[in-house]
Amino acid sequence: MEGKRIPGAVIAVAHWCQLACFEAVGFLDPDAKTPMPRNAIFCIASMTKPMVSVAVMMLHDEGKLFISDPVGKYLPAQAKMKVAAVETDGAGEKRLA
Repeated sequence: MEGKRIPGAVIAVAHWCQLACFEAVGFLDPDAKTPMPRNAIFCIASMTKPMVSVAVMMLHDEGKLFISDPVGKYLPAQAKMKVAAVETDGAGEKRLA
């Protein structure tokens, strides 16, 4: 953490379901010099898309999910969703088609 861009981190790297690296580096509280524990809990706001993307890629690699499949195959509640089309009448009024 020489560059001091982040105070600390927990790193976990797995390969084929084997944990290759699991380390904590830096500080949980840099002012108090509290070392970063391996079981630290972090706020990961705005990380839903990257997490879901990685999960989707992993499932695709395992042959459990195919990008070409309809969403309803995996999320039945979404199977019958329709896209709304907006039409205008002669007077410029908009309505859903």
